[in-house]
Amino acid sequence: MSTTAQQVYDRATAMAFMNDPSLIDPNQVLAYIGLYERNVYLRAARLNPEYFGVSTASTVRASNTDTWSLDSLTPVPAAVTRVEVQAFVGTPYAGVAAGDRVGLASIRWPDLEVAPRALLRGRKIVGYKNELGADVSNYVSQLTVYYSPLPAPLSTIGQTLTIPDEWADLVTYPLARILAIRDRRIDEELNWLTVDFQGLQQMFDEAVLVYDYGVRRPPIQLVPPLPIGAGGGQRNQGPGGGQPPPGRA
Repeated sequence: MSTTAQQVYDRATAMAFMNDPSLIDPNQVLAYIGLYERNVYLRAARLNPEYFGVSTASTVRASNTDTWSLDSLTPVPAAVTRVEVQAFVGTPYAGVAAGDRVGLASIRWPDLEVAPRALLRGRKIVGYKNELGADVSNYVSQLTVYYSPLPAPLSTIGQTLTIPDEWADLVTYPLARILAIRDRRIDEELNWLTVDFQGLQQMFDEAVLVYDYGVRRPPIQLVPPLPIGAGGGQRNQGPGGGQPPPGRA
């Protein structure tokens, strides 16, 4: 990755000769670029969290009743896909060994996972009951977390983006749209910017979805790759209208 925020800004400005960069504050430009970059990673996390997938060790908790903060991971996670036992205080106890998968369960349906289990709650990993250690001198102290990351917020216009260079225009086009709106050019220019951006976004979606095509998967995908932000379809027509929310009959 070598594209800087300044290069994205320059490209967005050059997309139309009428652009006037003075109409938008440089600090706001930086905030927009950081937001759009994070949006790309969130989209990839929904479609295929392995595309940008990373793994890292959690912090070491000081007590068997402590939790592991997801905010302490670098980079921070967009979607957690797997957790494993990495280290213990004391010695491994019955039923748990280093390298074992920790079942990520919902507090609503914990029995859908097998022990040892943990919950994802409040941006923390929380051991379920005493399955990650009931003894103050003998418990799981550290985890390995596999996840799809989020880039850190940008701090300077000269900073290099996290996104791969070939997808940097997924940040450029939305910024160019902002410049067009600020210049009050709301018709033809916005239309072609939107069409070009949607085409690039479709290419990105295809790349993300076919990335691990040869990997064996469960017969039913856990999170269907639905279009993000797409229009169309039936809308809720008021209380009781439309489709029921997920998990409700």
